[in-house]
Amino acid sequence: MDCVAADNTWGPWAGPSCRGGLDFTLMFEESILSILPTTLVTIAAALQVAFLFGRPRQAGNGNLLWLKQGMTIAMGLLKLAVLMLWALPGTTAPRTKLTLAAAALNFVVVLPLSVLSYFEHALRVAPSFIIELYLLLTILFDIVRVRTLWLMPSSAYTALAAAETATLAIKVILALVEAARKDQLVFPNLRKKYTVEQLAGFYGRSMFFWLGSTLWNGFTRYLVPSDLSSPRDDESAELLRERFRASWAQNPNKAAKTALFWTLFRSMPGKFLVPAIPRATIVALTLTQPMLLERMITFVQGAGLYQERMDVGYALIGAFAVVYTLMALFNAWYAHACNKLALEMRSQLIDSCYRQLLKMRIAALDSGNAATLINVDMQHIMEGCKILHDIWASFVTVAVAVYLLYLKIQLAAPLGPRQVAWLAATEARVKSTMFMITGFKEVKMLGLAPDYMQNLQKLRLDEVLLGRRFRRILSIIITLSAASTELSILVAFGGFAIISKIHGIPLTFQTLFASLALLRISLDPLFLLIQGTPALVSMFKCLGRVQDLLNEERVLGVCNSPFASETSSQSSFSVKHQNRLTMDQFHSFFPQGPGLPDLDAGFNATAELVEISDASFCWKGKEEAPALYVMSLAIQPCSFTAVIGPGTLDDQILSRVAAPKAATSAADAVEVTSDGKVVLKNAPFDKEENNESRAPSEWGVYGYFLKSCGVAGISLFFALAAILAGERSFETVWLKMWAESDQKSLTYYIGIFTGLIVGGVSLLGVICVFFFDVLLPSSSLRLYFGQLQTLMKFIQDIMLIDDELPMALVNTTTSFFGVCAETVIVMISSKYVSVSIPVLIIVLWVIQKFYLRTSKQLRLMDIEAKAPLSAFLLETINGIVSIRAFDRTGEFSSRNTELLNYSQRAHYTLVSVQVWLKMILDFVVTLLAILVTTLAVTFRSSQSLGFLGLALVNLISLSTSFKYLITFWANLETSIGAVARIRRFNEDVEPEEKFELPAPHPSWPSHGGIELQHVSAAYSPQLPPAVYDVSLYIAPGTKVAICGRSGSGKSSLLATLLRCLDLNSGNIIIDGQDISRVSRDALRKRIMTLPQKSLFIHDSIRANMVMWDDASCASRTPEETDALIESLLRKVGIWDALHRKPSASSLLPLRLPPPAAPPSSITERSASPSDSSSSLLPRARALFTRADAQVVLMDEFTSSMDHETEVLVREMWRDLRGRTGRGAAPAGAHPGL
Repeated sequence: MDCVAADNTWGPWAGPSCRGGLDFTLMFEESILSILPTTLVTIAAALQVAFLFGRPRQAGNGNLLWLKQGMTIAMGLLKLAVLMLWALPGTTAPRTKLTLAAAALNFVVVLPLSVLSYFEHALRVAPSFIIELYLLLTILFDIVRVRTLWLMPSSAYTALAAAETATLAIKVILALVEAARKDQLVFPNLRKKYTVEQLAGFYGRSMFFWLGSTLWNGFTRYLVPSDLSSPRDDESAELLRERFRASWAQNPNKAAKTALFWTLFRSMPGKFLVPAIPRATIVALTLTQPMLLERMITFVQGAGLYQERMDVGYALIGAFAVVYTLMALFNAWYAHACNKLALEMRSQLIDSCYRQLLKMRIAALDSGNAATLINVDMQHIMEGCKILHDIWASFVTVAVAVYLLYLKIQLAAPLGPRQVAWLAATEARVKSTMFMITGFKEVKMLGLAPDYMQNLQKLRLDEVLLGRRFRRILSIIITLSAASTELSILVAFGGFAIISKIHGIPLTFQTLFASLALLRISLDPLFLLIQGTPALVSMFKCLGRVQDLLNEERVLGVCNSPFASETSSQSSFSVKHQNRLTMDQFHSFFPQGPGLPDLDAGFNATAELVEISDASFCWKGKEEAPALYVMSLAIQPCSFTAVIGPGTLDDQILSRVAAPKAATSAADAVEVTSDGKVVLKNAPFDKEENNESRAPSEWGVYGYFLKSCGVAGISLFFALAAILAGERSFETVWLKMWAESDQKSLTYYIGIFTGLIVGGVSLLGVICVFFFDVLLPSSSLRLYFGQLQTLMKFIQDIMLIDDELPMALVNTTTSFFGVCAETVIVMISSKYVSVSIPVLIIVLWVIQKFYLRTSKQLRLMDIEAKAPLSAFLLETINGIVSIRAFDRTGEFSSRNTELLNYSQRAHYTLVSVQVWLKMILDFVVTLLAILVTTLAVTFRSSQSLGFLGLALVNLISLSTSFKYLITFWANLETSIGAVARIRRFNEDVEPEEKFELPAPHPSWPSHGGIELQHVSAAYSPQLPPAVYDVSLYIAPGTKVAICGRSGSGKSSLLATLLRCLDLNSGNIIIDGQDISRVSRDALRKRIMTLPQKSLFIHDSIRANMVMWDDASCASRTPEETDALIESLLRKVGIWDALHRKPSASSLLPLRLPPPAAPPSSITERSASPSDSSSSLLPRARALFTRADAQVVLMDEFTSSMDHETEVLVREMWRDLRGRTGRGAAPAGAHPGL
């Protein structure tokens, strides 16, 4: 059949004799590549114009609109010229029966495109998706059609080819113009409503061009919040959260194990299903790679059914370029869609958890559990969500690849419970640490800091040991997954060796490398499936924990009742469901604990409430003092570390607040008023030290972490990882040597190959066990104990170090050496490829330099953005009584939403930049593939088939290896930021005791005489003295009450006695001993202190009474100790209340008997700060442990009691002190006490 006859058929192949044997028929091109897209875009344009008609205008015209219209008209004129050339009666160019129809439609489509372009420009903020997609596809199709016209032998096609070429050039320009952003043309009131991504067009979103400004700003300067983007605008995000809340409320079976997961799916099915499209495409593209590899080897070898022309080689180069380019794009789109899904799930779950906490029973509120949920559990949920589609895709890939492999070579967990136990231990440590921080003042006053740190270290050790059990299972899973992949290769080629021995079938290069490619394609998903299963199980476990929280009983308020009853407190109210009782008619409210959480000025102005206090440590002003809440005003007793000074309150307006100049630097904005008018407003600014902290990563941070693992141990770990990477790469080299052999030494090659496989799997197991079981526990404990030395703890940092850092380091190390080995094999495939090594190194260096400057800042911004969200949740739990009393739950939900949206923006920008990096590296792999195949085609006569096969096989796996390397490296960089903060904190914060002091005499103080000699003290050199020139002598046995208004220095004076506040001048002498020469811990242990705030540990009632004081129990048997504890609890009147509550919430379940075995006595039950006895139990503890103390400090310790309870405690105290006959007791009190 000649070419003219072939062109009038459907084809699609024109045949071996037409245009080099590599072309479509004209009819196929005109129907599929011209008429079909033109018809579809005409219909789509009509529907879109009808949809947009009548909508409000969103952007101005500008020159961009007229440029679009002008280029569209120019394209239309050229299309008209092409139509006339085809339609001229005298044309000699052969035509098909579809030629004129295709040309006419190409001209007619210009009109709907022009109209659609105008509507899209004026009525939408982003470029037209329909036009961009149409122009992109038709440009690719027109390239094929123009090539066909230029290859036509007849000169009659020359004019047509030239006209089509000009049209193609105009279409390319029009595509660029249509894709141009119109940010400046969008109306200002709408511009801030949309995200940067929403303002970008199809090209910008697909290639992540919308990240260009963020990347450039991060490279040239320090990023600010306005540089961040978000997965969606705030309005649509709130609509999605409302849809989820409504779906959950309507769920009839909330107790089902997967009820929460399916509710999430029903609330956003599109988000769950969209990632399936690129993932399925990735599966198809992946399975085409072995076919391309085999075809390329066949071409280079010179075999085939017909004579191989160079055009076939060029087509193969193009096929490799297309497949690898599409792989890069679809991998990026898939990862981006998964990130969006994970963030949407996080947004909905955190929002629902916060709203649930606002409505839960106060006794059921658990700040430690809440902090674990929004940090640890959410991280597990997000990680599991990202591999949901990988699971089914892995099954499909493995099934198809195994079938193809069969055709090619003719061959036919206790994890969950252990992770739950580990999370429980983590939660227990977090709770204990949080209570230590919130009770920081009391811990120091009671002299319990060393004991508390030892207890936290023990909890941390228990957590690490439980984590080790979990990681041992993880090591087994990793080793088994590697064994399954490696042994599959051994079984496949071992089986082929047997068949080869029996039937005499040689191992050819085509069979070898096609089989290797199929094995890698099938085994990589299998490896992902095995390793991803724990993440998926963890996701559902954490979703179950969130579901349990959402299913908690909702009770609003509590009842008026006698003190120490089963209900919460005297100042709460009992409210039935569907009823509301607020305190709108009250003039003020005095909660015992902290007031409302920290809010910004704008929010407070709207809510008519000003922030009261936080849980930060502040000696002056007594941060837990009762605060005054007026209907439209609340005064914070601790503002800029000082009580509000003299001022006037007139008509509920604060007219003057005085603050030292040095304190204004801590404010977000400073307003200076004159005659009631604002004359200066100082906006917030970034401090230099913050900028320095966002500088690019320092290798010193890695060195700090690796040093904590031990130099020798970490060096051995890296050496083993490098050996493992070399061994795995040598496996393919050995197979190449086998294929090149004469097949006579089959036993020799299969034996060595078996040794390599078994040795590699064993080595991987050794590496995992060595790192997880030896290096990691040591490093984790050292880093944590280093933090405790400065009495500080970052929950999220320890979570990152425990959870993400170990796996990230192991995976990054093995992936890095694996990528290096695969790259070396690709490079040695040809001497010409090896010349590109310097260029490749320079390109990769520029990419990492450009990326790291931005990613480091984004990682810090991500963690900094999450911190306020966690802090706000904990502050809300602490101030829940006040929030409910003033009916401010709606405002606080809104504030939480603001913080949540900001944290979403930081994380979304970070993961988007990581996807961009992976896409860029995939493009580098694409360039390597094009280079290798081009050189193989050009120099096929001198090309080594063995090295070419190795290069192509490693190229197939190199893209996947790059993906894993970037993913693991990103996790490592995020986790190492936690190490950097721990390191910086430990280096910057000075310990309280700068040098060791000798211990005083064991009997000191023996009398209790106290003398203050011209004592002055201040909290900062820039602040005025809190205590000024105080001289006082207190004789032994004397009771002294220090009275004064709030802020007069009562607590500050007590702080100087305990050396919690250092002296500027003067001396304090107790029984002849200057306390400045006594260690702080010893001083605080020798003095009995009764602080105002109750202090608890997460343990049994007995442990809370003893408080690690072994001396008080040394002379008594356990039975006598329990009897004394019971006696004291009865004296303070809380024994019956505790006895009636056998199901008191446990703060540390690991230290209590299981539910099946209830506590044998009341003293073994857990103590909870939510119990109504919280203010009495510490008093009983003081009588138990420090009854013989010679100096007793009472810091308004009865202020939270009612009158009857206060009288009871005072009588009991006098009775005990009278029997001992010793002691002096300075006390801080208000004048009325």
